[in-house]
Amino acid sequence: MTLISRIKHKYAGAFAAALVMMSAGLDSWASAAVADGMSEPARRLVEQCAGATDLRRYDDLVRKGDELARLGRADGSEAEELTGVSFSLRGKVNRRDTSDMSPTVIRLETRFPELFSAGEYEAAGYVAKALSLYYHFMGPDYSQASAYAFKALDCYRRAGLDEGEIEALSALASIYFSKNDASGFNYALESYRKAKKTGRELSVYVPASNMANYMFNQGKYREALEYLSEAAAIARDSHMDSEQSYINSFYGDIYSGMNRREEAERYYLKSIESDSVSNKYDRIYSRICYAIFLMRHGRGGDALRQLLTAENMSSDYRVLPFRIQIYNLLSLIYEERGDYRTSLDYYRRGSELRDTIFSREKEREFTLLGLRYKVSEEQRKNAEQGMELMRKNRLLVGIAASVVLLLLALLGGFFYYRKRMRDYRDIVARHLETAETERRLREQLEKALADRKESAAQRAPGLSDDRRQEMFASLEKLMNEEKAYRQTDLSLEKAAAMLKTNRTYLSQIVNECTEGSFSTYINSFRLQEAIELLSDPENDEPLKNVGLEVGFSSPSNFYSLFRQKVGVSPSVFRSNVRNIKNDNKNSQFDNQD
Repeated sequence: MTLISRIKHKYAGAFAAALVMMSAGLDSWASAAVADGMSEPARRLVEQCAGATDLRRYDDLVRKGDELARLGRADGSEAEELTGVSFSLRGKVNRRDTSDMSPTVIRLETRFPELFSAGEYEAAGYVAKALSLYYHFMGPDYSQASAYAFKALDCYRRAGLDEGEIEALSALASIYFSKNDASGFNYALESYRKAKKTGRELSVYVPASNMANYMFNQGKYREALEYLSEAAAIARDSHMDSEQSYINSFYGDIYSGMNRREEAERYYLKSIESDSVSNKYDRIYSRICYAIFLMRHGRGGDALRQLLTAENMSSDYRVLPFRIQIYNLLSLIYEERGDYRTSLDYYRRGSELRDTIFSREKEREFTLLGLRYKVSEEQRKNAEQGMELMRKNRLLVGIAASVVLLLLALLGGFFYYRKRMRDYRDIVARHLETAETERRLREQLEKALADRKESAAQRAPGLSDDRRQEMFASLEKLMNEEKAYRQTDLSLEKAAAMLKTNRTYLSQIVNECTEGSFSTYINSFRLQEAIELLSDPENDEPLKNVGLEVGFSSPSNFYSLFRQKVGVSPSVFRSNVRNIKNDNKNSQFDNQD
């Protein structure tokens, strides 16, 4: 397979799964809700959410999810409420909503452990699946996406939901495919085999699509064509018109790989013509596929037009992985044209974006998650075999199997604990080393703002550079010198009143100067001071008091945001700070001796 083909199919399975995998198994989830004690009205809403997902009506999915959340609040059922919130989030992710989803994500992340601990495995599975989908397509953060996909898989298995298990395995296959990691084939194969056993066509669509993608990347075009034809038949029978663009572009790829050029181009053109009924991902993907085909056959000008269109669309829809791919292809085209300056610029932009998504820490965590799953799978299989032996050999074999499993678990736990402690110490040490750098960078922010020039078309009329910079400098002074962020009730309106301006004007200034929301801006000051306080080994202030002191309104919010930014909990951070300080003191004493 050529380099271009490998680049092109790096992300193909991901969005195919995102659009369809939610429909697989929702009917069985709705029936399982009876056993879980879900109310009759809530059960009907879950069924309606399933129908909206099957028909790709994501606006309806958001609306019905919100309705289910309101019903859960009225009934005092948090499981029902969070189920509705999860469905709503899935709808927003699939339609690429531009609203701020982070408060919803933080809430679901905070409540997931409690649902799991309470044995609400079905609701916990909904939550984990929604979070996995969010991190897969809105981050993207593949380590987080796979972590929640594994959690969803565990929840569905505990709840006995076979359709949910198929969906979680398909999600993992899709995530690994997005990373161009061939080991995801095992998840695709397992989900396909399980789906075929159910006899339900919609359950087979995503696994068949994933299998087609993996077969294609292995150069097995005829096998890929068989799996794709199976998925296409399901889409046709189920009237999944929005999938035709993706399916046609994939047919084009396969026929191109088989050197059937005329058939390939016919399918590529059909995929582009299906834009009116296609989702945002497929609109971009069909053009990328066609552009690669055109490049392969020496039609660089036509390919360039398709890629520039795809670049604009990917920017509008916030599709980061496709932008990496587009930048790489544009770099190749401009290099062939002899425009090395433009080629180098696109190459640099693609490399910077790739470094943002695939950091070393995320890659390491992603690998660890895969290893943990394999270990857990082996333990699960061993447990099943142990149960069979116990039935045959009664007490003696059962005791022996239990001892072996216990020893393996203890050994694995011991090494895992040591590894986790080393990771925690590395994280804390890194934050201690960079704390001073972060403070210097914040001091340089005001100077950097003065050098920053925005396009006049991107700014609202009436907002001059001088006035904007003056107001932001006043806001920085309010935070750095007066520590206004320590006020737990600090809001955009209150801050605007302090600066004698209005909330709309202040919000616009914060968004333009920080490229983030007001709450994100305020919380960055709170987290920075919290890190400084916890970096003092002599500080014995209770953790919840530290959070309140720097301005967080609740301990749970403080713990969640701290872990999200630093990578470890506040308590682990503090204990590792003290250990590192003690190690440094002991090292100094040893050197003196």
